[in-house]
Amino acid sequence: MKALWGRLEAWAQKQGQSLRLRSGVTEKKIAAAEKKMRLRFPADVKSTLLLFDGQDTELHPLMWCPGCGFLSSLDEIVEQHAQSADDADSDAAADDITDDLAAKTQDGGRIRNVIFSPKRIPISGAPYFDGDITYIDLDPGPRGTSGQLIALTSECDFLALGSSLSEHLSAYLDALEKGELVLASDGDVVPKGQPYWKEHPGEWFARRAAKHAAK
Repeated sequence: MKALWGRLEAWAQKQGQSLRLRSGVTEKKIAAAEKKMRLRFPADVKSTLLLFDGQDTELHPLMWCPGCGFLSSLDEIVEQHAQSADDADSDAAADDITDDLAAKTQDGGRIRNVIFSPKRIPISGAPYFDGDITYIDLDPGPRGTSGQLIALTSECDFLALGSSLSEHLSAYLDALEKGELVLASDGDVVPKGQPYWKEHPGEWFARRAAKHAAK
């Protein structure tokens, strides 16, 4: 993970930007967070936290990936996870979700059709988690993968960006280094030839992944 994040920071600096990544946390703090959330971080996420404790948004960093928000600190992850778990309990009680509804999926069966889940780890988002929320999904649909990276693309729709954080980060770097994505004048990373995103970036990444898989 160190090499992947290093490549991304190097690309950002070539554009006169920076990810503004904070120093990482300790193994002890990660273990305490896992105990509180009753979850285990996938190896690539844990490695990232040991390296970097999220992005310092006060220093106006480059968003680590379009549509994914800013990387959260470990404390922010734990706090937002607790809120999501409470919302999941409230939704279940208020809506009386049936087994049939819970079994339905999104994104071709990769993602369970629930908005909140205690088995999703919010690793990045807008500063107040009011948009661009990205999760590590430990409770995927039948065609998904535990540990997959999923993005909230609307109030209730999700897309899988990759089978893991490291897989998506690698694919994103490939698109950057091949010039498929460029830095626009407003400081956003956009598809080459477009002044702005005409869709949620997750849809662009999904199409690119499908195209490469078909080769």
